[in-house]
Amino acid sequence: MEMNILIYLLISFTIPWACWIIMNLNGLYESNIYMIISALLMWLPGVSAVFVHLIRKEPMIKFSWKPSIRKNLKQYLTAWFMPVILTFLSCAVYFLVFRNDFSLLNIETIALPLPLFLLLSLIAIIPGAVFNMFFALGEETGWRGFLYPELSKRFGRSKACIITGVVWGF
Repeated sequence: MEMNILIYLLISFTIPWACWIIMNLNGLYESNIYMIISALLMWLPGVSAVFVHLIRKEPMIKFSWKPSIRKNLKQYLTAWFMPVILTFLSCAVYFLVFRNDFSLLNIETIALPLPLFLLLSLIAIIPGAVFNMFFALGEETGWRGFLYPELSKRFGRSKACIITGVVWGF
């Protein structure tokens, strides 16, 4: 099991970090190619998990792609809206602390009334989440579909959850 995790982490981290270092050294940090490659690299954790299973000749971990929306409605709604709520709250806190940074001058250049602009911004969350879900699927497959179950065997669910979160954050 430890070898599976080690191979998985080695692939999942060395390739993206090498790509980012090379791109940064070549001044591509603010380019479109940087964003495209970074988005594609989000698939690497899932690809790494498949690769580990193939080279170790072990069966794939079974997990379901079928969502249980009724059973997990609260979790789905929380996952969908909590980042938005936290973003608005963090903006509010920031502008309460740094009041001089707040200005409506830039918003006046938008040809929409502020309430309509905020409503349209909120509505844009749905297609944005659906689009980003395609790229996040690679990470979810790797971190939750491979790393978490492998760590759970050794450390139990709670510790595996924390370790997976720290590794994913890194």
